[in-house]
Amino acid sequence: MTPAGRTRLRLFRLEDALAPAKPKRRVQLHPVKAAPSAATVETALAAVGAPPGQRIICPWPPNALSANSRGARFLVSKARRAYRRQCWGLALEARVKVPADGTIRIRLDMFPPDRRANDDDNPQGRFKAGRDGIAEALKVDDSRFRVEPHLHRDQPLACMVVTILGETADAD
Repeated sequence: MTPAGRTRLRLFRLEDALAPAKPKRRVQLHPVKAAPSAATVETALAAVGAPPGQRIICPWPPNALSANSRGARFLVSKARRAYRRQCWGLALEARVKVPADGTIRIRLDMFPPDRRANDDDNPQGRFKAGRDGIAEALKVDDSRFRVEPHLHRDQPLACMVVTILGETADAD
């Protein structure tokens, strides 16, 4: 034990110098896993009590789109552009119909790729590029969306499910 008020000096050890450095986490430019099948997603949504509606199933956004990501700007921009384009294509493929005017109620079910305890607001920020791509495919302004976010950590499906619930009654 050291006497009170003194700090213990750490001696340099040769093993510390020879130990390999911890590798940095690579910035993902594309989703790591493809979105699961529609049948798997529908089963998971039924288990959590999601209402019926028109659905767009998008893969989980790459980590470069996280607000906590420290990637180079051009890599983040490249990832954002690719994910927006991918969600745009999935929305066109889903052939979703929305009202011509008024606000649009959307339920966003977020199924992370693992059960880690992450912030509940970070997935929404990651999905902003995907939301823009979906709005572009639907030919609407995304300011019309009224989003109800639901994070499901207990079911790691690695996807984001956008359910169009319809038009809202409010006049804002």
